[in-house]
Amino acid sequence: MKVITAYIAFTIIVLVASSGFIILSFASKHGIIGIPDFKSVKDFNNLQRFSFSAAYNPATVKESNAVGLEAKNDDFAVASDATDNEISFEEKQPFELTYVPPDLSQTDADMTFKNDFSEEPLVAQDYYYRKFENGMAGANGINKIPLLHPGDSYGVIRDKFINIKPWNGFVQPPGYYFGSGVCWSSSALGFLMDNANKAFHAKYGTDLFVFNKGDRAPHPHYYKTYFGRGYTIMQLHEGVPLQDYRFTVNPVLATMPELADLKLKIVMLATTDHPTASHGQSIGGYILSNKEF
Repeated sequence: MKVITAYIAFTIIVLVASSGFIILSFASKHGIIGIPDFKSVKDFNNLQRFSFSAAYNPATVKESNAVGLEAKNDDFAVASDATDNEISFEEKQPFELTYVPPDLSQTDADMTFKNDFSEEPLVAQDYYYRKFENGMAGANGINKIPLLHPGDSYGVIRDKFINIKPWNGFVQPPGYYFGSGVCWSSSALGFLMDNANKAFHAKYGTDLFVFNKGDRAPHPHYYKTYFGRGYTIMQLHEGVPLQDYRFTVNPVLATMPELADLKLKIVMLATTDHPTASHGQSIGGYILSNKEF
């Protein structure tokens, strides 16, 4: 009797589960419940490489665009939200180099000091086609960070300054993950902040930027362009990082009379006309401030 009862119960559970799956699938297909249509993600794995368009022809890439010796190290996954409609990324954007100068209209008249100019010119062994576009798109996003004061804290992905999407200028380099190369911008930002800390500490005896554990992380591989491992960022979806680049303007500065009124603006730069860089490509920046350091 117990065996029969257990079998009947098991059969009922299977029937209920099957019916529920059919209902949810129908609802999803007809927009009733906000879960992904399984058909739209059948070729999608959340941490795997997106396939690029079959229309891409490697023969169209000029010989000078050969991948650098170390460039393969940049080929790591950038996760994407499986509910996004952009899961079928394709190479259909024109090759455009659009550096957007930062909006300095909100800076004050006393912010006349351009501090700690730092740059990361591309080394040939780190080159691959369209890497620069993603690095530049990241630099454009970082330029959206507002005026900074002691105690201000931001994450470039958490606060949506960088959102790795096509409409923000990000592309998929052929044979690489979508957005590969964005770490060039976060590495340049980290290089700038590290240099600023050295100069600021030498003059004022304390750091300008402070970081908590996990705020930033090194790139998995060494790059001559980054003068080391640089700093990586990875995005799950808009505003949600797997690895962010976060920073805080040292709150201690607010207690120091000569620095309590400190104002900062991070200015990132991108160029394809660098005199010594491979392909002329370089990303750098400086800190505009009312204090010199």
